[in-house]
Amino acid sequence: MKLKNNQKLNKIISRTLNLTESEIHESLTPEKVEGWDSFSGIQMVSEIERLFGILFEMEELFEIESIGDVRRLVGEKVK
Repeated sequence: MKLKNNQKLNKIISRTLNLTESEIHESLTPEKVEGWDSFSGIQMVSEIERLFGILFEMEELFEIESIGDVRRLVGEKVK
């Protein structure tokens, strides 16, 4: 994923999960983030879809188990 897109994604993740950008890393999971629940997950995905002009399939959303998964899915859709 391009640096600019990575920075945009970090801003969304930071805002929706109430994290500093320095706390965001590939292996971060919902179990490790107090604010990462189903509501904040939906909020994060909605903002990502809107900002990047993409849509996730329901099956793809079930694949998200970490920030690394989010980055991979966005990278696959934004080419």
